[in-house]
Amino acid sequence: MEQKPKTFSAIGDILGNTIGELNLEKNIRVYTLWKNWDKIVGDYLKTKTHPDFVTGTTLHVSVDHHMILQELEFQKTKLLSKIKEIEKSVVIEKIVFKLKKAD
Repeated sequence: MEQKPKTFSAIGDILGNTIGELNLEKNIRVYTLWKNWDKIVGDYLKTKTHPDFVTGTTLHVSVDHHMILQELEFQKTKLLSKIKEIEKSVVIEKIVFKLKKAD
């Protein structure tokens, strides 16, 4: 019985296909932002905010307090610039802030 020659695939191709098949791209984009969130918003706001998910090019962020939410609304342009500077692989064009629901 004749064996077929083995073919090898690059690990990047395998991972890229697997990420696409499992629809993990959105989760990876949020994780990328989450791991650098302190660099984007600073140490204090890191404890009061949390990047939740990305839809298209929109980042959705939960905020602990309405006054912080209001302040972040004024800082949107600055935050978008920071995201572009720190996370070049993630394209975010809009940020939506929402107040966290009380536990």
